[in-house]
Amino acid sequence: DISEEELVRLSLLAHTAIFTAQGTPFLFAGEELLREKRGVRNSYRSVDTVNAIDWRNKARHFDVFTYLRRLIAMRKSHPAFQLTTAAQVKKYLHFLDVGDACTVAFTLNGKAVGDDWARIVVVLNAACKAVDVHVPEGDYTIVCRDGRMNISNREHEVKNTFLVLKRF
Repeated sequence: DISEEELVRLSLLAHTAIFTAQGTPFLFAGEELLREKRGVRNSYRSVDTVNAIDWRNKARHFDVFTYLRRLIAMRKSHPAFQLTTAAQVKKYLHFLDVGDACTVAFTLNGKAVGDDWARIVVVLNAACKAVDVHVPEGDYTIVCRDGRMNISNREHEVKNTFLVLKRF
């Protein structure tokens, strides 16, 4: 069994992975409201009550809705998340060696594609524990952490090459 809180956290992590990855992101109808289809995996021939979007979930999970709106806005405003060719991805995206099978980390060279975020580090931690991540030396501003996002807030500046990231 998994708690609703854990499901929400995993959903936010999955959507963060989708919207920071290269390629065209896809949201299925109602995901931003945590649509669950009453546990029916393949609802193609299910009744409308299974397939209907429960719009009350927007109020129940407004924090998820807001997070996804901000995630979409971040992706749209930063060309580094929208590389258009395989050659660009190979040249400007580099995976970091994290040493944990449940954690993925990569850097993007935003400066090379005209992004005002010159260097971007993305760390996705699905591990059940905190993970140590060595990042390239530099100054960074954390805009997304623990299911909260604020791309205009500059108060969380990191001036080191080592981050300890707890589970998302």
